[in-house]
Amino acid sequence: MTRTGVPGIPGAFSYTVVSERPLLGEYRDLGDALPCYEDIATYVFYTETSRQWEKAQFNKKSGKIGECGDTSYYLLYRPNHKEDWALDMDFLKSVAAEDPRRKLVVYCEKIWIHRQTLREWEEQHKKQVRPMIVPFNLK
Repeated sequence: MTRTGVPGIPGAFSYTVVSERPLLGEYRDLGDALPCYEDIATYVFYTETSRQWEKAQFNKKSGKIGECGDTSYYLLYRPNHKEDWALDMDFLKSVAAEDPRRKLVVYCEKIWIHRQTLREWEEQHKKQVRPMIVPFNLK
């Protein structure tokens, strides 16, 4: 991440370079050459938090890319055109229930859980889950 300032003018502007090529094309189509997990994680984490993603926070098994405040961020993404990594009851039971934070933001291509079932799970576990559908176009 780079921060810049202008002498005599208060404030700053920050930006981060995510990848050598554009991550998202028109309509967020990632194209044939899917970006690596790290590039998407950098983009998602910076977009959500305005902070640089640190790979050391990444948990490959759960898809957790980091934390900020009382929120945990997950990226369920497999850049192989063959399989997706969906938000489903298995994820909620094995990952989300164990997360100590009460707010979870989950970027994924698919959600295999009914909205009402998710709301009931949130009430039972006293957590908020914000699913973010991202059209990774895995086929």
